[in-house]
Amino acid sequence: VVERYVALLLDPSINRSFPHTKFWSAYSQAIAIFCGVPATAGPKPKLVGYEKFWEPYLDFMAGSISREDFSARAATSFETRNQQSRCIDWLNLDGDGKKPVKWDFRYASILRKTEQDAAGNSLRAEQSISL
Repeated sequence: VVERYVALLLDPSINRSFPHTKFWSAYSQAIAIFCGVPATAGPKPKLVGYEKFWEPYLDFMAGSISREDFSARAATSFETRNQQSRCIDWLNLDGDGKKPVKWDFRYASILRKTEQDAAGNSLRAEQSISL
């Protein structure tokens, strides 16, 4: 399922009809890398507005920062994002100063996948040892 979703993100015919900004193109590539789908992270675009708050997630999924750095930077980003009122979160997913959210769903879901991948790798290693 994940591979099909990521394939849609990277599909050139879809991108011609619904072009990504430079940031969302880089974010799509990072999601692909994070999910184990062959992709190459290009240079990170200049971030503007709300994109600056998503930088830790982009960097971690692209494999350019450690889990510890990601945790610290995501926490700072989340706290800052929920206190500022310059960029408005119209969908109330990430929060802003007027309507802060209580939890960082991006951080939680990315960490959950990281933990699932680690558990799966451990299980595969155990199975190969017992064979």
